[in-house]
Amino acid sequence: MLDSDSYGFPFQPYSIQLEFMRGLYTICEDSSVGIFESPTGTGKSLSIICGSLSWLLNYENNRVPSLKEQATCLTNEIERLSDGDDWLSNASEKCQLLEKLSTIRCELSIWEEYRSRIENLKKEQAKLKDDTKRSKFHPQINYKTVIEDDEDILDSYGHDDSDDENAEDVGGGMKILFASRTHSQLSQFVSEVKKWKHGSEIRLVTLASRQQLCINEDVRKLENNSLINERCTELKSKSKQSSSKTTDAGVPPKKKRETAGCACPYYRSEGISSMATDILFEVSDIEDIVAKGKEMKACPYYASRKAVKESQIILMPYNILFHKETRESCGVSAKDNVVIIDEAHNILETISGIYSAEITLKQLNDSRSQVAQYLHKYNTRLAPGNLLSLRQLIQVLKMISNFVQGGNPQVLLPSEFVVKAGIDNLNLFKIIQFLNKSQLCRKLNSFKVFVEPDEIGKVPKLGLKELMNKETSILTSDVDEKKIRGSPLLSVIPILSALCRPHNEGRIVLKKDDSREICSLKYLLLNPAAEVKDVINEARAVIVAGGTMRPISEFQHQLFGAAGIQPDQVKIFSFGHVIPAEQVLPVIVTKGPAGRVFEFSYGNRSNTKMLDELGQLIVNTCNIVPGGVIVFFSSYEIENNTYKHWVESGHLEKMALRKRVRTNQFGF
Repeated sequence: MLDSDSYGFPFQPYSIQLEFMRGLYTICEDSSVGIFESPTGTGKSLSIICGSLSWLLNYENNRVPSLKEQATCLTNEIERLSDGDDWLSNASEKCQLLEKLSTIRCELSIWEEYRSRIENLKKEQAKLKDDTKRSKFHPQINYKTVIEDDEDILDSYGHDDSDDENAEDVGGGMKILFASRTHSQLSQFVSEVKKWKHGSEIRLVTLASRQQLCINEDVRKLENNSLINERCTELKSKSKQSSSKTTDAGVPPKKKRETAGCACPYYRSEGISSMATDILFEVSDIEDIVAKGKEMKACPYYASRKAVKESQIILMPYNILFHKETRESCGVSAKDNVVIIDEAHNILETISGIYSAEITLKQLNDSRSQVAQYLHKYNTRLAPGNLLSLRQLIQVLKMISNFVQGGNPQVLLPSEFVVKAGIDNLNLFKIIQFLNKSQLCRKLNSFKVFVEPDEIGKVPKLGLKELMNKETSILTSDVDEKKIRGSPLLSVIPILSALCRPHNEGRIVLKKDDSREICSLKYLLLNPAAEVKDVINEARAVIVAGGTMRPISEFQHQLFGAAGIQPDQVKIFSFGHVIPAEQVLPVIVTKGPAGRVFEFSYGNRSNTKMLDELGQLIVNTCNIVPGGVIVFFSSYEIENNTYKHWVESGHLEKMALRKRVRTNQFGF
């Protein structure tokens, strides 16, 4: 166990902070599970940082010597058995020892290779410090690529366009996976890491979505996260292909119509590698990473993902850690690593929200309209496999829409819903795979719906002149045109994915209002713990922390119980406040200096006499309290009204004679 100075706490730690760090260090060392409860304002984040990262540095420093010592002992034991007379009885034991030795040597080789890579990265970072050498990674953005006339045509189904980065081995050293609810909380955590005495030694990476990290304005303007993801993937693919488009003679092919921005200018291997190195050796939050990307003209999203392999601590929001597909696409693995979940008091509700999905009848109909018209327009130009998939998709949307429109409000198992909706004879897994790989949602993004899907293909019973007039009015009218912003199909994919989940984990809820005009279909995940049990089982150690973790049984039985961990195996740490009880004096003031009773009801919120009495009380308090004074209000509106009144009444001026007055309005 470390002494108080060895944790690198930037200040003299309080006793509960020291206990917190020691408890967390023990959980990491013993490969166990712990629940940490510490009130807000007790330095919880800093205690997590000092406890976990101190353990990590010690583990890394001691791991190679420990492995070498184990290898030496096993080698000596094997030699002893080889020299023995009873070789037959020793053969089995020797075989087991050789297997252990092989495993240790393999791990030792991985660690030595890992250290070698880190040393090379440090040398590369030193070179990047030279501005003259870095300037070569700042080319002018003047990329032009061909606009194909068939850009909206689906690629042949079966084409695998997975990210190269996903196939990369994510091994390399022990890691700490830290997850919190919001990006702002992760940024605060980064600022706390910078305060740690050894913060400059840590290789930290913050992961976020493309929506937070993308610096390509043409992509960012799409706003919808799913559309941004699809557009980014397409531009990345074009960036790869643009450098290899030459004729057999090595001459670039004849140019077609060109425009800027068809390939992403920020997706450059050299720039991304340089930026990834920069991220590793300079502790950065999301804002810092975006700023680096703009400076180095490199993609922050792919640079942060590339930095994951050589990092020591990875920060991420809940949706990355708890969503398996997202976690894997980011190259994050919980296997044999330490997982820390902060602000975990509502973790089960958050996981449930990540996997829940909802779609309205209007979105279903709009999706069917778009897909049907897309098929109608490109019917003769699509590959047979795509034609089949599109027709199956339209059939699924039609059957679900009919069920939602005609059914009564009810709660069903996904398997029951599939049968009742009549889509049990279709392979939903293949349809989802088709949607994900074909980028159909992006291609439908700007598609306009002129007619309802049931009207497509029908021949109106009109004269030729009337028919031409009707078609002209449909195509030119700004009033009657039914334009769908974005792709409503994006809302369909989560519902279809939910129908493919294990049937005992969730329920399908069909909702309708009293008029039955507003209908929706919702999937609710009832067993969120089942979605994180693989993380808990794979991790070396799991720590959940928060200000209020009651009831503890919720974590013991639901979260950890789903992973097969018994309640008595979970270690619980609960701490009080850092301020000693003798330094706290709670006092209730019922009357003001003039004897007026304080009654801050709704009817008295604008009572000037009551506000004057409160103002005088604060003035008197400022006169006798040597330190600071903080006044809390129940809402910003009440605070603003009270502040304005005290300005007019002169109470604020009296307070300013003793204290420097600051408010939320002006910042602190």
